[in-house]
Amino acid sequence: MRVRSACMVVAAVAAAWLPSGAAGAAVEPSLAVGPTEVMPGATFTITVTCAVAPAISVVETDVARVFDGASGTTHAGTTTVDLPAGQFDTTVTAGCGGQALGPVVVDVDNPMVGLSPPGSDLPPGAGPEGSLFGTDCPPGTQVTVRITNWDLGDPEDGDGGFVETLPIDERGDWVLPPVAVAEYAIVPPPGTPEGTVLRELRFDASCGDVTYPRVTQVLQTATGEDPPPVPGPPTLSIESATIPRVAVTEPTTIEGLADLYGTGCPPNAEASIRITPAGYATPAEGGPSRVETRPTDEVGTWSLTELLVTSEAVETLDPVAPGTIMRSLRLEASCGDVRYPTVTMVIQRSEGHGRLPRPPVPPPAGALPGSPDYTG
Repeated sequence: MRVRSACMVVAAVAAAWLPSGAAGAAVEPSLAVGPTEVMPGATFTITVTCAVAPAISVVETDVARVFDGASGTTHAGTTTVDLPAGQFDTTVTAGCGGQALGPVVVDVDNPMVGLSPPGSDLPPGAGPEGSLFGTDCPPGTQVTVRITNWDLGDPEDGDGGFVETLPIDERGDWVLPPVAVAEYAIVPPPGTPEGTVLRELRFDASCGDVTYPRVTQVLQTATGEDPPPVPGPPTLSIESATIPRVAVTEPTTIEGLADLYGTGCPPNAEASIRITPAGYATPAEGGPSRVETRPTDEVGTWSLTELLVTSEAVETLDPVAPGTIMRSLRLEASCGDVRYPTVTMVIQRSEGHGRLPRPPVPPPAGALPGSPDYTG
C-alpha cells in the first residue's frame, strides 16, 4: 500500500547501537530494511550505516516515528532498529549528515478498503482523487467493484448497480476513480427519524481470493423535520358529469353540479374565479358574470365544488351543426401571479337539428280562395 498523506505524529525512540569499525574510519552511508513484505505484527529490521549519528524516520501512513540515532552517543557505526509491522504500509528514510537515504517501503499484507486511503485520517474527498481505495490484492489479479445506488424503500440490491474492473499496482493497491452521482433528493415519509439514511452508494469489491467488506457512502439523511411541500405546476380541471346533453327541439331547464379544481398557486394565496355565461347567439363578451373566491392550501391547490348550473336550453329554428355549443360557462381563474387559461364548461350541445316551422295545412276539399274555409 502506498503512503498517501503527509500528516505526521512524531515520537522520539532510542535506537540500539551496534558499533562497527574504529572511530574516524571511512564509512559508506547506507540504509537497509528487511523483510519488505510482512504481515501485520511481524518484525522488520532497519539498518543504517553512517559515519555520524543518523536520524531514522518510519512513516506508517499518517503516523510518523522518528528515531534519533545519537541517543546520547557520538561514535560512528551501524544503527539497528527492530520494529513490529503495523496495519498499514510503512516508509523508512534516514539522514546521514547532509545525505538522505531511502525511501524503502515495507509492504504490509493487510487487504483494506475505504473511501479515503486506508489508515488515513483524512475525510473522504479531502485526500487523493478517487472514490474508493483498496490495498493488497494478490499478484496478477484485477479488481471488480459493483457500485449500487440505494434509496429508502428500494430492495436490498437497490437499482442493481453497475460493475467497474480496475488494475492493481505492484503492491496490489488500487483506486476507483470518482463516481458520478445523479442530483436528486428523497422525500421521506412524515415522521422519519433524524439521521435515517435516505440515499447511499454501495461498493462491493473483490480481487482473486480477497473479498472486501461492503463500503457505503451516505448521500442523504433525514433531518427529522418533514420537508416543506412543493407546489405543483399550475393546472385547472373541471368535473361536470351531472350536466346532461339536451336536444334543442324541446324547451327544458338544464340543471347540474360542477366541481372546479386548481393547482400551482403561491402557498396560502386566494384564488379568484370569474364565471360568465356564453354560448350560441350570446354576445362575445358574454352575459352578466359573477366572481367567486376560494383560499389555497399550503401546496397551492384550491377547489370550487358543487357549482350549481341552471340554464334554459337554447332553441333555434335553424339547423345547427352537431356538437355546436349552445350553452356554456366561461371560467377565468387566477391566484397571485398565476393566470390560468380560460376554461369553457359546456352545458348544452346541439344534437344536429333545429326546430322546424310547422308545414302548411291543405284546405278542405272544395274550398275556394277567398272563402272562410280557404286556408291558402
